[in-house]
Amino acid sequence: YRLALAAPVRPDTALKAAIALDPLYTTRGPFIARVETLDLAIACAEAADAVKFHPALLAWAYEARGRAYLTEGFPSKSEAVYEKGLPLAGKSGDRRAEAFILRNLGLLKSSEGRMAEALPHYEHALAIILELGERADEGFLLEELGSYFQSAGELNRAMDYHARARAINKEAGNQLLEAMALLNLGFIQLELQRFAEAETTLLAAASLA
Repeated sequence: YRLALAAPVRPDTALKAAIALDPLYTTRGPFIARVETLDLAIACAEAADAVKFHPALLAWAYEARGRAYLTEGFPSKSEAVYEKGLPLAGKSGDRRAEAFILRNLGLLKSSEGRMAEALPHYEHALAIILELGERADEGFLLEELGSYFQSAGELNRAMDYHARARAINKEAGNQLLEAMALLNLGFIQLELQRFAEAETTLLAAASLA
């Protein structure tokens, strides 16, 4: 992939290479290589008018670049990237890319305390994922909505979302997200002083660790 990016290539090849490398750089770093790789591919694509010819690939590249800035603590840069990527994803017809960018905007805004702005992004993302029937993405988004309502102090709504997320992730065999949902449920039960339920829930989470 790095060799593909080092030579003059077609914009779709550059974008595919950068998107394929992103999970590796996300888990292993370094951050600068992650951003430089995405920037190189995006610059190549924009110069070749990929907005017209490869809009879905470019939208996914924007999603990755915005996520890179967000995870490294640059929310304003991340938001600027998503503002470019979101309409492009919508025009491209790649609904999953649109949902992921919306989800990331929800995460960004909730992390900054902009809760009223964040919720419509989360809800729109979930509506798209439900329409697509992507069960794994649904479980992930339900868990994030649970965490959103938990942070907002709406504990009953949070419990509902965490419980739904737990059920879907258990069905999908995703023990990590199932354990996370149980852990959050247990913490809410502790906060509500439902100690016996919390103990059962937290032990169930620990059994999946």
